[in-house]
Amino acid sequence: MNKKIVKFFNIEKLSLLLKKKGKKIVHCHGVFDLLHIGHLKHFKSAKKFGDILIVSITPDKFVHKGLNRPYFNAQQRLESLASIEIIDFVVLNNSPDSINIIKKIKPNFYCKGSDYNNVKNEKPSQIKNNKNFILEKKTCKKIKCKIKITDDATFSSTKIINENLIDFSNHEKTFLKKIKKKI
Repeated sequence: MNKKIVKFFNIEKLSLLLKKKGKKIVHCHGVFDLLHIGHLKHFKSAKKFGDILIVSITPDKFVHKGLNRPYFNAQQRLESLASIEIIDFVVLNNSPDSINIIKKIKPNFYCKGSDYNNVKNEKPSQIKNNKNFILEKKTCKKIKCKIKITDDATFSSTKIINENLIDFSNHEKTFLKKIKKKI
């Protein structure tokens, strides 16, 4: 399992070596805090686009998805992902977004979940990080990487954690929903 966890400063070299061997690299990026069936199906679908699946994760200090998040720290998330057979390598990113790690890996394919299906260019969407996705698309275009959207059912780790693992009173839940609407 630990052989699958690659240090950030080694990922570019590894990616180049794999490409020289003729391998097609697929890259997925996210927080992957609480692994669920949606993640597993996404990885399985993504892997179909190439030979090597590299998953990068967002560092703890850049995860702003709610109280006590991430639920699992970066090392725990890396180990969980590394234990998944279909994933070949995992790496901890060093930035709040995926742009830098995409540039390092230079994958053949960059995969996003089906919740990104309706995100078009610079139009508003339901995806909170639409600006990020626009930058990811521009970065992928520069390095000749194709973006693929998987069509598996989506789930939300944040929703699962907030609704099931954190025990808020009804009053607290109502208060948090009001704040969320304003922000």
